[in-house]
Formats: sequence, structure tokens, C-alpha cells
Amino acid sequence: MKIRISNTEIEISMFFVSAFTLFLIFGGIGAVFRVFSAIVIHEAGHLICMFAFGESPQSVEIKSFGVRIKRCEGIILSYGREVAVYLAGPAVNLVAAAVLYLFGKDTIGCAVNLSIALFNLLPAGRLDGGNVLRAILQRELGLWKGKKVCNIVSVLIIVPILILGAILAVKFYSPTLLISSSYLFITEIRGQKAPDA
Repeated sequence: MKIRISNTEIEISMFFVSAFTLFLIFGGIGAVFRVFSAIVIHEAGHLICMFAFGESPQSVEIKSFGVRIKRCEGIILSYGREVAVYLAGPAVNLVAAAVLYLFGKDTIGCAVNLSIALFNLLPAGRLDGGNVLRAILQRELGLWKGKKVCNIVSVLIIVPILILGAILAVKFYSPTLLISSSYLFITEIRGQKAPDA
């Protein structure tokens, strides 16, 4: 399903609707509300920061493995602003976690926001931390060498998480980390095989 708001196209994948429905059936309304709220807060942090710097997204894709904000090609932000946009999502989740813990006494909501923030800060793949690492390395080492080093760091971080996810899936019947890290690993390998733009 696609809708357009101003200059931004919003696309909601049927896989997201399916995953959302399954999560609702097996996780309950409270869990779905907390996770969905944390994801919305995270992406709102990125969007608010982008708008503050005068950039509006070309499209927002809501998929089963998260939200992808496609940025306009014509607008180039400075290095500092670029890093700020990437860090805005996790920062908002950290603030939400603190507020929920201190004022709402919602330890589960706090844990969900904290988990999303910390996971996205990992310097791997297309996560926010990976994008920050890529920006830093490409600025310091140049485009090609920075990308190469970033790819190596990503794999070195993703593989242990993948192994931990497999252990958690077998031992505690919790496949969430395994699914997330598998997706990260596949997208990282595909990204490394893709020709440079």
C-alpha cells in the first residue's frame, strides 16, 4: 500500500502487516504497543532531525524488518549533520527509556526502548551505528578504503551476534535476535557484493 504526504511517499509492506498480525497474536497487545511505539519514536527522531536540517525524505518504507527512510539525492548534509541524523533515532529511544523508567515506572517499555537504541548503535551493517562508522571511516580513510574497513568491522560484529541468536533460539525458544542478525548478515553480504556506485 502506498500513500503520498507532501513530497514523501509512504509504503507499507504486506510483510509488515503479516509480521504485525503474528506479533499481535503471539505477543499480545501490550508487547506490540511497546515495540511499535519504540520503533515510531526511533524513526521520528531521524525525521525530526532531517527536517530541522532542511531535508525531507523521498520515501518511507515500512517493512517486516523495520523502517527504511530513503533520502533525497539532491540534498547533501555536512558531515556533522549527517552523523546527527543517524544518532537522532537511538538518542530519542534513550530519552524515552529514561522517561518511562523515571516517571512511568514502565520497566518493560524502558527495556524495549533501550534495546532498540543499543542494537541500532552497533557499528554494523545498515544500522545507525554502522552508518556513523561508515561516515567516519570514509571521511578519514577515503571512500573505498573506509567502505572496506567498515565491511570487515560489520562482519566481525554481526557473526558473534548471529551465533548468540542461534543459542538463544535453541535454549530459550526466542528467535528474535537470530532473525534480526540473519537479516543484517544477509543484507551486509549482499551490500558487499554489489558494485560500487
